[in-house]
Amino acid sequence: MSQLSGRRPCVRLCAAVSAMVLVATLGACGGSGDADRVAGIPPAAAAVVDPAAPGAPGAGGVPAAAKGNAAAVPGQVTAPGDATAKVPAGAAKKPDKASKAAGGAAASGAGKAGGSAPASGAGNAGGSAPADGVTSQAKQLDAKAAAYTVPAAKAAPLSPVLIGNLGTYSGVGGILNQGTQASLRIWAAWVNARGGLNGHPVKVESYDDQGDPSTAVSFAKQLQSKGVFAFLWNYTLFTSATLIPAISKMGIPEIGGDDFDPAMWTTPYMFPQNAPVRTQVGAASAYGASLGKKVGAIWWCIEASVCKRAQETDDANGAMEAGGVKPVLNVSVSLTQPSYLSQCSTAKAKGVQFIMAHLDGASLIRAKRDCKQIGYNPLMCNVAGAVTPQILTAEETKGPEAMCFSVAPFAWWASDTPMEKAFHDAIAKFAPETPSTFGSSGVWAAGEILRSSSTFLSAKPTREELLKGLYSVKDETFGGLTLPLTYAPNASLDKPLPYFNCAYVAVVSDQGQWSFAPGKKLYCVSRVTDFRKI
Repeated sequence: MSQLSGRRPCVRLCAAVSAMVLVATLGACGGSGDADRVAGIPPAAAAVVDPAAPGAPGAGGVPAAAKGNAAAVPGQVTAPGDATAKVPAGAAKKPDKASKAAGGAAASGAGKAGGSAPASGAGNAGGSAPADGVTSQAKQLDAKAAAYTVPAAKAAPLSPVLIGNLGTYSGVGGILNQGTQASLRIWAAWVNARGGLNGHPVKVESYDDQGDPSTAVSFAKQLQSKGVFAFLWNYTLFTSATLIPAISKMGIPEIGGDDFDPAMWTTPYMFPQNAPVRTQVGAASAYGASLGKKVGAIWWCIEASVCKRAQETDDANGAMEAGGVKPVLNVSVSLTQPSYLSQCSTAKAKGVQFIMAHLDGASLIRAKRDCKQIGYNPLMCNVAGAVTPQILTAEETKGPEAMCFSVAPFAWWASDTPMEKAFHDAIAKFAPETPSTFGSSGVWAAGEILRSSSTFLSAKPTREELLKGLYSVKDETFGGLTLPLTYAPNASLDKPLPYFNCAYVAVVSDQGQWSFAPGKKLYCVSRVTDFRKI
């Protein structure tokens, strides 16, 4: 996006080989200007400026879409996450089944502090902790976040480095990535105004993989051929099973992204920023159990492999029971089906009080509405990756017992800590119409991990130097943008990275605002070491 070390930034939107692909390249241009100003970025982040054309605000150009270039090509994403093209309904529903009591002990004290928790820190072996221990742990995390130093403004005079991003920005998965690409531009401008990566300004190229694994790998290879230094926040839930092995084979670090895939914790070149899906599911379940909602169902989408993986974690691998909820239904659904009345009726008949629904935001709203038609109002939950701004406006999703989401990275609405305030200040300064979402906060957290880990970069930076910095991360929260993280070389399925086994829970207030579940508690679940059951 921009180089802000006393230079004027530029933003350009270019077409890649396929007309269906968005490539947002954010690079450095000549000129001079204030280090805190982003010239050429319009208030609406969806509009991208072509700096080469005369008349652009602050950069000598006009909006790219007005010229009929890449931004106007049919099928491309001009506003991040806008496209909602439907996909075939796919396979038929999986038959209902009674849940097996598999894996994970029921969380003790779920109504108090959310179950079992490590005594302290992310790297401990686990074990039960009293409620006051979890409360103390949360206070320690808050104190650590408050003491974090926000980087000061300074020049980035060295050679630029290319940062790559891949995501599903169109089709049925695009809605989950709202705000992501705009946030990449915002982060690049912000970090370049603060010295870049140890003096190296960043340029970012972002590609839409359209939910297709071969397309994702193809663009990863294109970025490799351009000398991409690292990948940042590849939130590729439809393609990660293919993309993660491909990037690992290239030996390129990937910071943040798909928190559902166990490979993020078992591959040397992956650097996750969230908690594993078991922790996220268990935390939401522990919240439900604290409300007395202990009979559960699992709904999972047929469109993405991550949904199937999540339901296996929920049920067969015991994540829901670890949070104190016993699943009695496990059914597949489609993100595009017009009605969930049948599933609502079955769940109501079986006395289900809590539904872990692995759906996108629009489908969650539709499901809540359909259940309400038959006088059925279960607590419906998911992980934060399914959050979309539309959830705030639906009456059916308001209230602490209507819907919940586990929160493993920092809460996208929060602005209590210095780095959270910096996030919202950057949005307000550079692109105020950008939605604050899970995707935008994910970019911010991953970006700070990358910046903070760049201290070993020399004037001629190498990936080995970056890896040295990443592998030095020990029990770090990056100003509260993550839960405690520790990275280590040689991660494998038999020796996964240590992980934090607690998360927060988000709800929508009666007034239609995001908030923590009452009390802002850490909800914790039993730890497992076998990532085949994560």
